[in-house]
Amino acid sequence: MCFTSAFAGVYLEKVLKESKTSVWMQNVRLALVGLPVSIFSMWFYDWQNIQEDGFFRGWDALVVCLTVMNSVGGLLISIVIKYADNILKAYAQSIAIIGAAVGSWLLFDFVPGFFFTLGTALVILSILIYTMYPYQPPGFDFQRLSNVKSDLLMIKSTKEAVI
Repeated sequence: MCFTSAFAGVYLEKVLKESKTSVWMQNVRLALVGLPVSIFSMWFYDWQNIQEDGFFRGWDALVVCLTVMNSVGGLLISIVIKYADNILKAYAQSIAIIGAAVGSWLLFDFVPGFFFTLGTALVILSILIYTMYPYQPPGFDFQRLSNVKSDLLMIKSTKEAVI
């Protein structure tokens, strides 16, 4: 399962970054593909219940809140993947789980087990290693890129001063 999840994340990152279409339009396209499938499934399995009780039967404020949060979370994930990368998304999810566990520990007397604590330590260690030793493709000079960026900024600021 980890392999398929990682593959899907990397593939999604590739698709999002190579496409010239905005994240919003890609979400609209995905919704247009998923909508007919959802309507057919709803019609096939629940049509009688929907006619009797209505589409929103059982929905309360909590369900609406969870639905909105999941929708916004999905949009945020696609934005993070488009403008950052899949590894940072995975780290953000890991930190969110650790934060939820700390909140549960403070509020509800949750006691994390050995493996959770070990996993937390490994996540923090991997974040430190990822940050301190970034991948450098062969033949790519980050110092040269940094100099080019600073030269471009200097040229831009000089032109603005002249104007």
